[in-house]
Amino acid sequence: MIEILWESSLPRPYDPQAVKDFCEEAADVCGLQPKQEISLVFTTDEQIARLNGEYRNKAEPTDVLSFAFSEAEDWPADQNEGLLGEVFISTQMIGENAAYFQVDEEEELKRLIVHGFLHVLGHDHQTNNEEEPMLRKQEEILKQLAHLNLKNLEQGE
Repeated sequence: MIEILWESSLPRPYDPQAVKDFCEEAADVCGLQPKQEISLVFTTDEQIARLNGEYRNKAEPTDVLSFAFSEAEDWPADQNEGLLGEVFISTQMIGENAAYFQVDEEEELKRLIVHGFLHVLGHDHQTNNEEEPMLRKQEEILKQLAHLNLKNLEQGE
């Protein structure tokens, strides 16, 4: 199960039910088990920079932060139940990343969600090289989920 939270000051440009549906299917494809949960929090650059500084000693905004609640020796995650972790996504970074990578914002949002889920489920990468096993898995999952639309409400889709 996925719990989705929006910082109260943030606009919600995507259909909340479509985002929820995407997250549930993405979590399933990523390997989340029926009795497991992940919280997804949409936040601001300021909030994610604070978290990034506190937990990673990098006092700057980032696009996605994942916090797995299990210790390394508790993995694999498929043996755990309950809340496995939290994923924070900066809504401001979605647009910046989309422009940088020359993709639309919906595609970038999907990528950040899957990326965060994979981290909570115990996957990791050392670089951002597309040949990294986790990043290859991320792209394979995104291809499987390409049929899902988040219905951007601002663009009337």
